[in-house]
Amino acid sequence: MKKFPIFNYKISNQGGERLDVYIDGVIVDAETQEIYREWFNDQTSVSFKSFRTEIIDSGVKNISITINSFGGQIGDAMAMHDFIQQLENDGYNIETIGIGMVCSAATYILSASKNSKISKNAYYMIHNVSGYAWGDVNEVEKTAKNLRKFNDNIRDFYVN
Repeated sequence: MKKFPIFNYKISNQGGERLDVYIDGVIVDAETQEIYREWFNDQTSVSFKSFRTEIIDSGVKNISITINSFGGQIGDAMAMHDFIQQLENDGYNIETIGIGMVCSAATYILSASKNSKISKNAYYMIHNVSGYAWGDVNEVEKTAKNLRKFNDNIRDFYVN
């Protein structure tokens, strides 16, 4: 069986039956990914937009997603999680595999598939939401309240 190797979101073999996706870098939004590529020649970050585009454009319905990431932007990770579940509901065969470091937002992606595995050697880390505040005391308190609410939502995601 031929494979579709993707490293840093570039397809090098378009004749395979399985799409291999490797999430090796930071999870970011599309705008940040573009800045990283243009300014720092970074080819390792992934956004929901790049992830979705590569999968849809491949036309392959058998997908293996290997994750070795410290995490990143939770919003895009949530979208990737939901997209993986949507694909499975549409008949795609998807497996997620955690190796090395599966931290923070990357844990959302690992947990998305019905066929999720993690190596015995992998490090799986979740933590409280982090953020920043700027402004007077009212703005700082409002930000803290929103962070607590977001933290509770993420906690409930892991519980479920």
